[in-house]
Amino acid sequence: MQNDLKSLLFATLALLLFEQAPLLLFASAAISGQGEQSSRPIGRVQLSSNVEPEHYDILVKPNPDNLQFDGSAQIRIRVHEPTSEIVLNAADLQPKHVSLILSGDDTSEIRVDQEEQTATLRFGRTLEVGTHVLAIKYQGKISERSEGLFISRYGTPDGSKRMLATQFEPVSARRFVPCWDEPARKASFHISVEIAKGETAVSNMPVEQVSELADGRQRIRFQQSPKMSPYLLFLAIGDFERLERTVGSTTISVLARRGSAHKGQFALESAAQLLPFYNAYFGVPYPLPKLDLVAVPGAGGFAAMEN
Repeated sequence: MQNDLKSLLFATLALLLFEQAPLLLFASAAISGQGEQSSRPIGRVQLSSNVEPEHYDILVKPNPDNLQFDGSAQIRIRVHEPTSEIVLNAADLQPKHVSLILSGDDTSEIRVDQEEQTATLRFGRTLEVGTHVLAIKYQGKISERSEGLFISRYGTPDGSKRMLATQFEPVSARRFVPCWDEPARKASFHISVEIAKGETAVSNMPVEQVSELADGRQRIRFQQSPKMSPYLLFLAIGDFERLERTVGSTTISVLARRGSAHKGQFALESAAQLLPFYNAYFGVPYPLPKLDLVAVPGAGGFAAMEN
């Protein structure tokens, strides 16, 4: 048994060495790893428990050419005590418009505190106890660092290419969407993204729907995630190749830049052995229908994020 465990641990390390130790991301909602922390430390800012998120429905429209993206989010919240303001986390985001969907009320004031990385939404009336839906339109930055939604550039025989990926640990989900960016503030997520045809988008869950848009782009919507911490949300967009196999009821895939997927064959075979081992070891079956190993070149600063 000890030798078997050593072999499995060696195989795990091999996953990190795939393609000269690129960023390796597991599309799972179950476990957390060690990622790069932001170079801009802030003091402890804990949000009030008076308002809790239940579900996020997020649409992002990346524009890599100017390193920006447009976002919109409908967030179902539960108010536990009457309040006229809501405070949530936001960093490097510019809220453009906030309203309550059911009542149609707009905010009377939106105050962004860049130092504390919060956005305070003040309404002209008191929100009663119960369920409400926030609608937020905002603009964000695509980072050159591995935090939030970031860009990774790499060379190919056909010239320079790029892909986008996310890194939210420990507190960078707030750079992607205004949210309650604390691990205990779990919620479910729907995520949609508008990208060019020919590109591939990957998130925690399988694709639910693909729609063609009038401008020749496509909108990809992913299935709803389980309830999870916001730092576990993941999105990648790029020119990917895929290797895959099915183990039990789980589809395991390796996704890498075009021309490099074959280098992930050993990682795929190792993952196919590791998944049933961990299912048995923890006594809890893997919770998602798929598990993706996504290799992002040039994402220096951290080696892996198990989300």
